[in-house]
Amino acid sequence: MSIKKLYQPIYESFYEIVEQDYLMSLRSRFDYPLTLKDINLLFAIQKEKKEQLNFSSNLAKKIGATHSTFSNHLKILEKNKIIKRYRDPSNYKHMLIDLDDVGIAYYKILIEYYQGLLAYIKSSFSNLKLLELLKVIIHISNTFSEETPKLKTPNLLNLPSFETIYDAFNRIYFYHFKRETSFLQTYELDLDLTELKLLTLSYIFEEEGLNQPSSLNEKTSMQFSTISSIIHKLDKEGFIHREVGKIDKRKLDIILKPHTIKIVEDYMSFRIDIYEEMRQSVSQKQFDLIEQTYQLIKKYTEIYKNKARS
Repeated sequence: MSIKKLYQPIYESFYEIVEQDYLMSLRSRFDYPLTLKDINLLFAIQKEKKEQLNFSSNLAKKIGATHSTFSNHLKILEKNKIIKRYRDPSNYKHMLIDLDDVGIAYYKILIEYYQGLLAYIKSSFSNLKLLELLKVIIHISNTFSEETPKLKTPNLLNLPSFETIYDAFNRIYFYHFKRETSFLQTYELDLDLTELKLLTLSYIFEEEGLNQPSSLNEKTSMQFSTISSIIHKLDKEGFIHREVGKIDKRKLDIILKPHTIKIVEDYMSFRIDIYEEMRQSVSQKQFDLIEQTYQLIKKYTEIYKNKARS
């Protein structure tokens, strides 16, 4: 079976729900296109502020960003009034980061979304089934994350707080992020907006004939200007080339270069390995429960989007 056929069902049942359904439903409420890393940053700022650890270098570590990339990205977030920076009065070397007006509004929307999602899942599962789900999430988090202390296994008398559940998901995400960084280093790739570029290349590779910016815009739910900008950068960096369309000569087809096809195939294999790694860490019954939960997330995002439009 080809790598495309192996990857497609895994992508649709897991990755697509997080990268498209979930993220795009949230973006319907934001003027700025927040990424998963941005969302983690907002939560990290609020969490680290309680311990007075909301300084730049610590937050960069928390979301797995290099100093230079983090600094440039902070400028963009600051310009959009999502964060604000100021010197620590007690230690001038530290640049403290806090949420600005827009960031505070976005954080409230995120909390509303996650609490609504948790309530939706609770209404769909019995107490015992919900407890089993929470146990599985925390087990996966403790198995793969290097963060300490490990999270406590819940019971009916001691269900985890919203913050603990989010922390468990975040640790799993960060583990995946570090693995993805290692994958990129194998190819000595240092791409800005790496996730979006790799995803765009994957879409082009997956869907033969899906080779126009307008089609990609529809497939990814990203703004047309964002897709066009990514394609322009990929062309400039030598990952793709554009040629006169075979069907419609008024349009340019986007073609992956041979070395890019190899990168995309390896990226799909990498994501299949991550999926299998997670799947094998739990029983089949527990994994079925995770799949059910992902489908609930998918349904909830649709409800949320419709509610946001009304």
